[in-house]
Amino acid sequence: MVQTESGIVTGKVGNSQACFERYTDASKRACYFARIQACERGDTAITVSDLLAGLSVDEGTRAERVGFLKDNAFYLRWLSGLPPLPAQFRAQDMCEGECQADFDPEARRALAFAVLEADRDREYWIDSDHLLRGLLRFPNKAHFAVLKTEINLYSARTASRQDREEHLPEETPI
Repeated sequence: MVQTESGIVTGKVGNSQACFERYTDASKRACYFARIQACERGDTAITVSDLLAGLSVDEGTRAERVGFLKDNAFYLRWLSGLPPLPAQFRAQDMCEGECQADFDPEARRALAFAVLEADRDREYWIDSDHLLRGLLRFPNKAHFAVLKTEINLYSARTASRQDREEHLPEETPI
């Protein structure tokens, strides 16, 4: 760890589990599926496009309801430069130790913005809609793809707020 003049500490975090302790199961699964996307391409970096693809795998998540990700999955993958998903996506085919992909700088930035979005909502837990909104906070491939489906940051925030009123949060992680 190195401290800069402005007092910001930079460097890798020693315990990667601590980075995701505030994430709900849906958010952790999205990151897991993003990792699988990168590994299937033979890449060592998880991109924002992988994060978006990871968010669109599970049905019934806040991100899926807020961003209509299932309805637009093929279009979003095409726009963000990823190949289409196979007819049936099976994560269990992937061995845990096979791939050592890590988040690239843009994906890390999206994860940091997801934390800010959760804090903005005064929510401790970072849910999948916070990840989606983190992708929408700055220009990137995933941001461009989601904007093409007419979902922007403001509408995602509004839809998230409404979704929280209509759907109780899933079980809080421990």
